[in-house]
Amino acid sequence: MTQLLETGIKVVDLLAPVPRGGTLRLFGPWGVGKLVLVGEMIHSITTCRSGAAVVVAVGEHGGRADALLRELRQMGVHDRTTAILGQPSARSAERATTIEDGLGAAERLRDEGRDVLLVLDWHLVALSSDQELLARRRTSMATEHSTDGSVTLTLTAFSPDDDDTDLVTISEADSRLAFDRSLFKQAMYPAISPLLSSSRLLKPTAVGEEHARVAEQVRDTLRRARELRGIVDTLGLNQMPAEDRQAVARAARLQRLLSQPFSVAEPFTGVPGEYVPVAETVAGFKAILAGRYDDVPETAFYLVGTVEQARKKGETPDDRRLTTTPWQAQDERDE
Repeated sequence: MTQLLETGIKVVDLLAPVPRGGTLRLFGPWGVGKLVLVGEMIHSITTCRSGAAVVVAVGEHGGRADALLRELRQMGVHDRTTAILGQPSARSAERATTIEDGLGAAERLRDEGRDVLLVLDWHLVALSSDQELLARRRTSMATEHSTDGSVTLTLTAFSPDDDDTDLVTISEADSRLAFDRSLFKQAMYPAISPLLSSSRLLKPTAVGEEHARVAEQVRDTLRRARELRGIVDTLGLNQMPAEDRQAVARAARLQRLLSQPFSVAEPFTGVPGEYVPVAETVAGFKAILAGRYDDVPETAFYLVGTVEQARKKGETPDDRRLTTTPWQAQDERDE
């Protein structure tokens, strides 16, 4: 039976759960926080699960590679990461060697009985021959060994030409996280689209009936609120039927609760990171859908861990304002 790899990141665990030993695909435009999410996942698996992380990436004469390592160092996960770097202009055989080195390092850690997060830059395997190599090695990793450890592959890209229409394996990934610049501009961190992200694991037989039902209701409520947006802008919220007002209000709480302070962002924000177990995540969103938090201000759900933290925040207003976040800093560099 497929097991969920708990990340402690609410939007991921609720709406795009990652299979332990499966594949996760990150896609979206530059400068919306993909690398920050990778850093938090590395922190989660190495700190909360005593696992390991391997990052395989490309570099242009040391430029992008150095930038990647610098970002990991600033987020405090550099010393917990095995980094294997290649060149984007390398010939197929050299790229294959880099991929093999990364997979080999992940396998050795896996054979120690540890869960391993393998982060692979898509541009290292963009050609069909490299995709075939990766597919064969992934199959052998899953079938040739029987240990307590696993290797969960995350495919991402750290370059400005991030065009998901050209990514053949995007539809084959077990989980897909779609980053949304409009959410980023609203400071909804992590800026992951709840409507475009998905997972093959999100079904009652894999995550349980309650988890699957709550996730579907969250998406339905957010989708309904989006459909009503034009009416709200035209008539105003007070002129809408009570049922529609309720849907819009609850959607606002749901969207804000999908935001979350990250441990790797604490040096930038001063706000401690929050790891939220899956069970608490599901229970919290279920409670909002049931109307148990209709009396809590919408703003209280922003950048907290659990709904109970939101209630306490609503009772004791916090006037602190975040200044520069790692997401904003990355956006400025990338743009």
